[in-house]
Formats: sequence, structure tokens, C-alpha cells
Amino acid sequence: MKKGKMNKDKIKSIKPPAFAKLNRIYKDIDWGQFKNKPVIPIGKDTPTNNLVGNLENLLSLFVVGRNNSERGMFLNCSIVNILKNTKPKDFKLILIDTNKSNLRDYKNLPNLLFSLITDEEEAKKAIEWCDAEVNRRFNMMIYRAGGFIDGYNKKFKKDKVPRILVVINDYSDLSKKYARYFKKTLYNINVQGALYGVHLLVSSSRLSKENCHSRFSKAFYRVAFRTNSSTESKVVIGNKGAEKLEGKGDALFKMPSEEQAVPIRCFTVSKKEIRQAVTIKEK
Repeated sequence: MKKGKMNKDKIKSIKPPAFAKLNRIYKDIDWGQFKNKPVIPIGKDTPTNNLVGNLENLLSLFVVGRNNSERGMFLNCSIVNILKNTKPKDFKLILIDTNKSNLRDYKNLPNLLFSLITDEEEAKKAIEWCDAEVNRRFNMMIYRAGGFIDGYNKKFKKDKVPRILVVINDYSDLSKKYARYFKKTLYNINVQGALYGVHLLVSSSRLSKENCHSRFSKAFYRVAFRTNSSTESKVVIGNKGAEKLEGKGDALFKMPSEEQAVPIRCFTVSKKEIRQAVTIKEK
């Protein structure tokens, strides 16, 4: 009896924890190392361990999940934490929300490079600009500094260039008309952009052969919430399983260098916290 109980407790301890509120992780002992860093809170893989994505480590994210799977909550947590940890002059945002559902709270932020984009034609122009900006930064940084964004900004402090995060919701809507263009261009931006301070946070409710393939997704750090099918799960994380998730913030996280996805619980952020973060930046 006693032995069986201990084993049961041990199994429970390695399951992903319940939802975690974003503001609570700021109280964790190890969170101090991420202060003033451009990090995205990914989730918890155990009750005591927070997984974060530091954009300084050349990170871009691909987040997939059917509607009502908390995929939108992941975007909110990401943006709120970026607003808390960065200054508008050092960090810029491009927000693309063609289905007009998740990003309208951030339409007045001072660090937006463009007004909130809700039109597919305007989205294409913004991605074209990003592609050109990556090439411009490549030529500038390689020839002037012989390196990437961190080395360049240390060497040319008066001419520092900001990091840029492009947030896309929902990629499946965005790619209906220009699927081939977006798939190719976003892949190219992801492969080189992070080296020069241009990062992607691409969110999608559906996948198809036209807008995604395994080569496209493998270039990203990936978060799979509950997917529409086992086929989508295999495209995102390489295996079935995401289609069976509960859809209550539980997800699977996979890094490009790892073979197996890790079960996680995403963070939550309240509307009040979103308003507070936005209000502070607007001032």
C-alpha cells in the first residue's frame, strides 16, 4: 500500500502542472535572470520549472492550435511580457491580425512599426518590408561589424538597431490568397532574421499543404495546442498526440534540436493585466 502510493505520487509529480498565472512567475527565484530580457514565457513542464524563449538566443516561434485551445492566450502572454521587459526604442512590434480577434488591445502601442494590420494586402506589404529589412541589416552588420545584432549594437551604440517581433494571428487566414509567398518568405525570414534582430511569432488555427510543410515548421521552436487532426500534429511536432490534448492550455513544446516534444501548460494573463501593460507603454 505504502509503496504503491509513493509510485503514484511520483507519477503525478512529472505531469504538466495546472494553468499558471503569468504574474506569479515574476516571483520565482530564477526569474531575475530574465529581467529586461526580450523573453517569451512558453509554459511550465513541471510545477516548479518555467520554460522561456529568449529572443537573444535566435528564437522564432510557430504556435498551432484549433480555435478555443488557448492559442490566443499564448499570444497575449508573449506580448505582455515583452512590454514589461523591453523599452519601445529597443524593441519594435509588427502586429498582423487579419481575423480581428486577439490583438486589438495593442493597437495604440508606441513601439508599433505599423498600425495594427487587419488587411491581407497590408500584411503582405509588411512581410515584404521585413524581408527587405533582414537583407538591409545583413549588409550593414556584416560589413560594418563583421557579426550579428548584439555585436553590432555594442560596437555602434549611437546607431543601435531595435529588435523586431512580428506577431501573426491567424496564419491560416493570412495565407489563403498568398499561401506560397508567405510560406517561402516567412521561412527565409526565420532562417536568417533572428541573427539580425527580426523574430517571428506565427500563430495558426489550421494547417494545409499550401501554407505549411514539415521543412517550414522544423525551422521554428514549436508549440502545439490541441490540433484539428493527427496529420496537423505530425506536421508541427513530428508525431501524433496534439489532437488528443484537452484544449485547456495544455500543449506540446518542441525545440528544433530535440526529437521529442515536451508536455507543458501555458500561462494565463487577465484582461486587467493586459490593460495595465498597455497603459504603461502608452504613457
